[in-house]
Amino acid sequence: LTSLPDEIVINVRRNGDIIMKAQTLTHAELRQQLREAKRNYADQAVVIRGEGNGEYQHVVNVLSICHEEDINSISLAHRLKSEGE
Repeated sequence: LTSLPDEIVINVRRNGDIIMKAQTLTHAELRQQLREAKRNYADQAVVIRGEGNGEYQHVVNVLSICHEEDINSISLAHRLKSEGE
């Protein structure tokens, strides 16, 4: 038996930088990485973590790339902002 692959964690910085496995990626590079992951495991899961003060459009761009590469298991990491923050 082989174990399932880990979820791919994609961090989206406030300025739009995309970080995966400690590497900054362009949109094209992210597409290629996701394509390869999908080829290796059809049900590859992705977690997208955006910085709280960043533009949501940067996260939407990553969501769109995941959709284009037929990634179906996508989670958005979230944390409730405490009062006073």
